[in-house]
Amino acid sequence: MRNRVLLGCGLPLVLMGLILFIGARRLLKPTAKVERSETVQRGDVEVKVIETGTIQPLRTVEVKSKVGGRISKLFVDAGAIVRQGQTLASIDPQEVNSQVAALRAQLAGAQARLAASRKTADYQQSQTANGIDQYLQNVQVSKARLAKVEAEAGAQPKLTRQSIDIAAANLE
Repeated sequence: MRNRVLLGCGLPLVLMGLILFIGARRLLKPTAKVERSETVQRGDVEVKVIETGTIQPLRTVEVKSKVGGRISKLFVDAGAIVRQGQTLASIDPQEVNSQVAALRAQLAGAQARLAASRKTADYQQSQTANGIDQYLQNVQVSKARLAKVEAEAGAQPKLTRQSIDIAAANLE
């Protein structure tokens, strides 16, 4: 049994030591030098540079139209030389015409709302004026009633006195 334990533990250790020894010999083994020779000649030296990045132009020109839309016809090719004032393309008028129609409809709606608001304001103004006139008349009527009641209140003691005198005379 003891031999088996020694064989079971010792054999793997021996194998690992052998593998390490062979690997170390290969690493420490000197490599052979390769020599290469060339003859010297006169000539051009070629330098190649490889870079990454973006190329930007010296001058950038933006071409914009006054109206947006789809191009129906293009009169020049890409990269062609053009002159100032030259027609480059024509734009399909359908989209622009539909925008104009929509804006006209919005304008008509706004004008109708403005007219309705003016009528409402005129109506409210006339109603307010009528209300003011009616309140002024009510004030005048109230003043007249007040004057009448004040006159009656002033005359009431005299009338009461006269009524008492008449009653007293009738009693006698």
